[in-house]
Formats: sequence, structure tokens, C-alpha cells
Amino acid sequence: MINVICVKQGDRYDHVYPNRLKTMVERNLSIPHNFYCYTDNDYKVDCNIIHMPDDGLELWWPKLRMFEEGFGGLEGRCLFFDLDVVIQKDITFLLDYEEFHMIQTYWKYGIETTYESGMKQKQAYDMNRNSSCLLWTAGENTHIWEYFWKNPEFYMLKYAGIDRFMYHEGLTHRVFPEGIFYSRKHGIKYGDKPLNEPPWYKSDDHAVCLMNGMHKLDKEYFDKWNPYEGYEQYYL
Repeated sequence: MINVICVKQGDRYDHVYPNRLKTMVERNLSIPHNFYCYTDNDYKVDCNIIHMPDDGLELWWPKLRMFEEGFGGLEGRCLFFDLDVVIQKDITFLLDYEEFHMIQTYWKYGIETTYESGMKQKQAYDMNRNSSCLLWTAGENTHIWEYFWKNPEFYMLKYAGIDRFMYHEGLTHRVFPEGIFYSRKHGIKYGDKPLNEPPWYKSDDHAVCLMNGMHKLDKEYFDKWNPYEGYEQYYL
């Protein structure tokens, strides 16, 4: 039995997001699985609940507790998705990969910036990892949580998110191959540029689209250019 997990903390997302993700997983994962939401607010969330402790972690940092020894009493393979992803095709093959896996942002490198002077320069990203999808076996990567929990205030101050924390602290392990994930905003392939307004990137060939937190756009902006438009077929 596979464990599929999402995390909902605070009011950044409402119940619609985990319920929608559960629907997409059910449509696209053809092996037996249980769907869990790790949350501090299970109002209208229609799935198995793992209750989040009041430990001072906010935003994306609660995701790291999934690697704590005995988390949720889960056993076996675990597959995590961020709430702001759209699953477009079958994802069963993801379970063929062994050990810990996360996303590599293949589209980031090679982005070129043109300055007012006309000079062109490739942007230098400090890392190329993304934790919108994680794959591991329960109980086998507890060092990630233990490493973080020894000094959480320091790491939360030092890094803007768990992607950078895991990358720069040498905790990222293996990555999924190119062609599975793409970014609605940042691109599909090597050299694509970030887009701050539509037309956003879209691919029917990839299994999963990452929205990269585009729900945080200003409400007026989001209502005018909804990045989820055109994806309704996958979750309605």
C-alpha cells in the first residue's frame, strides 16, 4: 500500500486544494494507495488526516517533519505532492524509482537576461532542486529531519525554503529524470525564461505541472490571469 501525502499549514491554502489533489491522484495512480493530509486545520478536508503539532514551523518548513521517525505511523513507500500541482497523466511509474528522489529544475539553467546596455548574461541560480514531489520509504531518511531539528531557527533564517536547505546541506539525494515535471511559470526545457503574465508554459506531454506558488499572486492579478485556467479537465 502506497502512502500519498500532502501538507496544508495555516491559511495559505483552503480545503479545495487537498481535495482536488486527492481526485487527481485517484485518477492517475493505478496501484493501491492511501491519501493523507498533514495539517493543522482539517476543516472540509476529505481524506485521512495526520495532525500537525504546534511546533513553531510555518510556511513550507512543516514538510520536513515527514522524515521524522514514526511520522503518522506510516510504513512503506511515500509519495508527496505540493498542493499547487496539476497531475495531467499517469504517475504510477514514479514508484519504479528507488531510494529518495526529488525534482531537478532542468528548465532553470541557461536563462539569459538582457540588460538596458544590451549586454546579455546567463542568470546564475544557486541550486536546481524542487520539493513539489518527493519519493522515499518511511523510516529510511530520518537523518533529514534530525539534521534540521538540531538547529531549526538557524536553518529557517539562513534559507528561503526547504529546497535550498536540502540542496546546500547535501540532503537532496537522487532526482527524477527530465520530462516528467514542468513549471507553469518557469518553463519546460533548458533555457526557458520565467513568465510574469500569460501565455504561461503548458505541456500535454509531461505528467505533472508545477504552479510554483502562483496562488500567492495578488488577488486582482490572479483573477485577471488565472494560471489554472485550461487545467480544469484534470481535477473537475
